[in-house]
Amino acid sequence: MKKFLVLLAAIGIGGATFADDLSHLYEKAYFLETAKGQTEEALEIYRQIAATEVNDENYAAVTKTLQRLLNIYATQNLPGETRQDRLEKAIALKALGHNRQAAAILQELSEPVLVARTPNTNEHTFHCKLLKELLNIALLEDNQSSIAHIQERMLKETDDTIHSLILEMPPGGTIYLPDGVYSGNKLAYHSNRNIWINKEIIIKGTNRNQCIIEGTMDLPIIHANRDSKITLDSLTLKSQILSYKKDQSLEELGCTLKVDNNGSVTITNCNVIAGGNILRSPLAIHAEGFSKLDIADSRISGFAIPIFYGDGSTGSIRQSIVQSELRTSPNTFVEIRDTIFHDAEYDAIDCNGGTLSMDSCLIVNSAGALGISSGIDEFSMSNSAVINCGRILNPSFSRVSRIGTVTLKNNVFVSNRLISGTSSNVRLLPSKRILLNNVFYGNTAGNWGVTLLADKTDEGFNAFWNNEGLDQAVTNQNLAVGEMLCEDPRFKAPESGDFTPQNANVIEAEHGLTNPEVIAKLWKKYEENCK
Repeated sequence: MKKFLVLLAAIGIGGATFADDLSHLYEKAYFLETAKGQTEEALEIYRQIAATEVNDENYAAVTKTLQRLLNIYATQNLPGETRQDRLEKAIALKALGHNRQAAAILQELSEPVLVARTPNTNEHTFHCKLLKELLNIALLEDNQSSIAHIQERMLKETDDTIHSLILEMPPGGTIYLPDGVYSGNKLAYHSNRNIWINKEIIIKGTNRNQCIIEGTMDLPIIHANRDSKITLDSLTLKSQILSYKKDQSLEELGCTLKVDNNGSVTITNCNVIAGGNILRSPLAIHAEGFSKLDIADSRISGFAIPIFYGDGSTGSIRQSIVQSELRTSPNTFVEIRDTIFHDAEYDAIDCNGGTLSMDSCLIVNSAGALGISSGIDEFSMSNSAVINCGRILNPSFSRVSRIGTVTLKNNVFVSNRLISGTSSNVRLLPSKRILLNNVFYGNTAGNWGVTLLADKTDEGFNAFWNNEGLDQAVTNQNLAVGEMLCEDPRFKAPESGDFTPQNANVIEAEHGLTNPEVIAKLWKKYEENCK
């Protein structure tokens, strides 16, 4: 019964009441249909009965009427059929499970290209309804190619938006976006024109460089609400704010994507590009506390802060390219693998708390590589390369007691200004310091002097060579001469990013990268994509 009521709601039959005996009317209509062959006259009566509000007394008559309507639409070609009649027939066929027959009728009805398909016209409304019915059939049959084709038509032939397509899709469904630029009234109906998502959904473009979601507003272009679970795949997201407002907090700024508490977003094979300068494009992706943000195979560029993990958020970044600064907050947990950070105007990694783990990463051509602040629980970096940066570390934890473990192990630091802090007391590592098996090559001490400390209890030591003003400074600290190796590692091809040591003593001591091939590949990727 519920299925039939939904059917009638879908085909737009009104809610009129009928005072006479419905059973008598049903018998009259049935006689006209079967004995007299007067189907049109019978249909008019059936429709009046079907529009009556159902109660316990008329349930039997309405049920029988609905079945007769379905049978007529499913089995007969009505004389003088209108387009509305054929739509009702297709909906009835769908209700009876004859999806292919219904789809054939709907497809035929939707084919003519009519000038009247402009918003707020009867023809436009009718065409929208046809496409939505076709989409419903494709969803029932889980036909992804048909879903993609119909969604493309809905975006091109109607006033549907990305946001309205999301509302049409069941949780877990996919929005397929063909190549094009989606902005303004193609994003959402409401006045803000941004996309709000509160369900599990996949938004997938055809080509990451040609499928562009773009907006200029002081709001997130895409807002992942609480309990949403979103995948963005093969897209370019481009944004800037309407106006720069001085001294705004990160939480108040407009951005490309915002993930609310308990939301989850996966970004894969995407570009996230600033629409203007860093004042107009201050923030790209903001994950609020207790949300999850995973980024893979993507590139983020042009923003002052491309990625901001808020207090309590978690996530990962893998095989991506990030220009400028990644920022973390207290109680965060973030893993970064096989990723390039380049051309940051301040620090490429700004760790303001939580746990941050980096492995097989390249940090290059930035004012600073690592900013380690008070309140961190754990920071670690291994098998990574820091090349041509203004400073390796910019610590801000002097005289602060709450400092967790900082581990730098099996990395190479080449052609950097080692420290450029605000005080000659700046220390490279905090109270729990693990500095093992790294290679420092061709760095300078900077303008403010160096204090390089590591716990005496830590096993292992580091290699230093050709560091201006550094090797002797290290020797004079609590690293004894016998605990370090002052020999040229003789890198295989540093100009090509191959930092494989050729020095037998360095190799035997297991200094430097554990997997130099990964860094060489990242270097090539950087050369090809970022210069």
